[in-house]
Amino acid sequence: MSKLLSILKEGDEKLYLQGGESHMEEQLASHRQRLFVSFLIMFVVLILLIVIGVIGIWHLMDCANADQLKALLGALGLAGGSGGVVEVLRRIWVQWSYTSLVLGLIADAPKSLKAEIVRELIKKLD
Repeated sequence: MSKLLSILKEGDEKLYLQGGESHMEEQLASHRQRLFVSFLIMFVVLILLIVIGVIGIWHLMDCANADQLKALLGALGLAGGSGGVVEVLRRIWVQWSYTSLVLGLIADAPKSLKAEIVRELIKKLD
């Protein structure tokens, strides 16, 4: 949330305190796009970990070596095969959702209402 908060603070300062024009909506759209790309990359990593794990387990089940199977399962668990990557995906998704919400709120709002919305969001995120 720190990047979203910094974009909102910068936009509030430039647009409403200094009276200049802000590029807050473009920055928010760019931030949302970067979050989506990050989400896709992490999703691919998760799928690859699952595929590697399934292939490894299938291969080791054929070999019937319990020590190697235990080592593979332990390595997958330590690598964050499911829990760690899923948590990262969740956090990226939450940030993406907040950014989309902010863009939706300020897209067609009048200037005075934008100022109030941005200041309230800054208070809540700060």
